[in-house]
Amino acid sequence: MTAAHCCEPVKNHNNWAQILKTVANEYSQFTTTGDEVNRIPDRMIIHEGFDTKTLDFDICLLHFEQSFELEKDDRIDLACLANKGVEPVDGKRCYVAGWGAVGEGEAQSPILQELSVNIIDREVCNSDEIYRGGIQPSMFCCGRLEGGFDSCQGDSGGPLICVDNGEPVLTGIVSWGFGCARKGFPGVYAHVSKLADWIHTKTFGTTAPVESTSISLGQMILLPTDLQCEKPLTRTGEKLEINKIVGGAQANRGAWRWIVKFSRIGCGGSILNSNWIVTAAHCCHAVKDFPNTLDLLSFTVNEFDTQTFEGVEKTFKPAEFIIHENYDHRTIDNDICLIRTSEKINLENPDIDPVCISTREPPVGRKCFVAGWGAVKESGQGATVLQEIQAAILDHEICNGPDAYDGQINRDTMMCAGTMSGGFDSCQGDSGGPLVCVSPGREPVLQGIVSWGFGCARPNAPGRDPNSQYGIAKNFVKLTFFRFFYKCFF
Repeated sequence: MTAAHCCEPVKNHNNWAQILKTVANEYSQFTTTGDEVNRIPDRMIIHEGFDTKTLDFDICLLHFEQSFELEKDDRIDLACLANKGVEPVDGKRCYVAGWGAVGEGEAQSPILQELSVNIIDREVCNSDEIYRGGIQPSMFCCGRLEGGFDSCQGDSGGPLICVDNGEPVLTGIVSWGFGCARKGFPGVYAHVSKLADWIHTKTFGTTAPVESTSISLGQMILLPTDLQCEKPLTRTGEKLEINKIVGGAQANRGAWRWIVKFSRIGCGGSILNSNWIVTAAHCCHAVKDFPNTLDLLSFTVNEFDTQTFEGVEKTFKPAEFIIHENYDHRTIDNDICLIRTSEKINLENPDIDPVCISTREPPVGRKCFVAGWGAVKESGQGATVLQEIQAAILDHEICNGPDAYDGQINRDTMMCAGTMSGGFDSCQGDSGGPLVCVSPGREPVLQGIVSWGFGCARPNAPGRDPNSQYGIAKNFVKLTFFRFFYKCFF
């Protein structure tokens, strides 16, 4: 059993069977021990409902005329098939393994890798903040919402194993996801239990028996080595990132006096005046329906080192927040949110200042700056000390070209900043933070708001801002937002 998207690309190839040559008892791809068992399939069955766009019904069965000699070879064993009617328990720890990439955009592993991951509630995974309804009944999510751990390219089709009474139960098949190990985007797996009838029908011509029990929770950190399936499959029984500073350096203390930190939602923002903060709409939208939204949107001014309390920091609870009425959570268009606090921010404090609002578009090539406490590399941990980096304003046509964002940048509300060569960018945890250009009069001018991009600091994927969407400074505030500002302020 593997993923349909692994079989689909080669199904019409004259040499498909050789391409899908299967090796059992493999451990190191670079070393041949002589214990590997090679087999060539003679039949391929892709689920007739497989959708190449949505990856619905992402399952493929391979048949081998030359069987695996399970009774003679104790180095090879079976995984139990998840029974029909068994829904993985939210929070359950399971295990995924493969030789895939050890990081997004990185090389594959020569040695078999494994990882413990947790089943994630379907409604959470299908919410507007994560996969926005893309999780079909034939799928489920498993991973860690904080990011940093996931299956990746090269793991597709591999097993997600949950342990039930000491038996390895094949619960999912690695299918898809947005990138690898990105914060807020766990891996997506084909739901074996939901596909049990199809598996049984194609292999033995009978439907799967119904099992209503749920798999019990396991607490192992690594998959045990002594697992054995007591009831294998028989005739009678039974995987499309928000942002941080990559490639930057520690900011100078006191340089970013207008920056604020939303610790509970992992975003940044900018002080506009004594009562108003501006951030990204996707930061506010993620918590807008929570009963404690205003608590979650509490922000801290005069923050520098998040692990050291210096006594100068002050946290404010908002009185209200206003998301742009035309914000689109799918395209991240109009990605701007205003937050008002009833308690005034003390701008007489020499360590706190507002930022100026842009009155014109910056010229292409203009060197500006972005800052935040986001991840210092894609899928990495957030910084504890404020980081900053220089980012050049990029030409719209280049950034929107087929080699970059291919028409996804709305010229009216987004712009790109960064480098097309990659290596420097904002990343996860920088969302909502400021892209600032310095005026001839030495004033800090807010040109953009960190919004979104493809990963962090990848080649041909610079940052965008409300004037832009992907790249170093992800969203930039453009003149189009002044009407929004004035409507809210006055």
